[in-house]
Amino acid sequence: MNNSKGGMDMAVGDNEHRSDLRIIGNSNSNGGIFDNVKILGDAKIDGDIVCSKFRGTGNLDVEGSLRAESLKSTGEIRTTEDLQGGSLAITGNLRIGRDLSAAKTNFIGDVTVGNRISGEEIQIFGNCTVRHDIQAEYFRLRGALQVNGMLNADKIEIDLYGKSAVAEVVGGEIKIEPSTVQKWVSLFTFKGLPQLETEVIEGDRLYLENTIARVVRGSTVIIGKGCQIGLVEYRESLKQDKDAVIEDSRYVGL
Repeated sequence: MNNSKGGMDMAVGDNEHRSDLRIIGNSNSNGGIFDNVKILGDAKIDGDIVCSKFRGTGNLDVEGSLRAESLKSTGEIRTTEDLQGGSLAITGNLRIGRDLSAAKTNFIGDVTVGNRISGEEIQIFGNCTVRHDIQAEYFRLRGALQVNGMLNADKIEIDLYGKSAVAEVVGGEIKIEPSTVQKWVSLFTFKGLPQLETEVIEGDRLYLENTIARVVRGSTVIIGKGCQIGLVEYRESLKQDKDAVIEDSRYVGL
């Protein structure tokens, strides 16, 4: 097998002359460029992995980056560098040393990313911790979220199960509320009450519950129950629940 230490610029779509990698049980292997990768058990890979299809059950430890056009895994994946892909579906724990980027993700479990998340459609059910930013077209979280930087997406839907914090939330349509669905909740440990705290929320259409923010800016803004907002600036309309607290509000026009 070939070791690949020079980054992730190899073309995934070109699988001519590629071999498959199959690991059953506990084993170590070098990284490389493969067609199909299948892991059943506990595996440690020394170097980057690039493949067309990845299927895994168990624990995978990659000393490098992992890139797959299609990835499905049950268990735990840890990389010291990036995770990149087209379609990623993971049930279990995910620990990414640097960036997570994908066209479409569906994660059930605890997700920890050492740098940034970027993609088109990002869906997470569980705990998500990101050191810097999240950038997506559509972002959906059911669980708890910790982001030191900005969450930026065209559409954001957050169903809160635990205490969450984001430095700044920016988007087109933003909906934040406590979840009323209890399915799968027993699989996770969520700390604190379902509440999101942030400095700034800015978007076009905003619906907020259980949110603490210094500033909220939007066109049509609904401040629901459980909110504590310092300042609301709105361009079209503002509705406030009787149980919400707004210290100051300003109509700023179109």
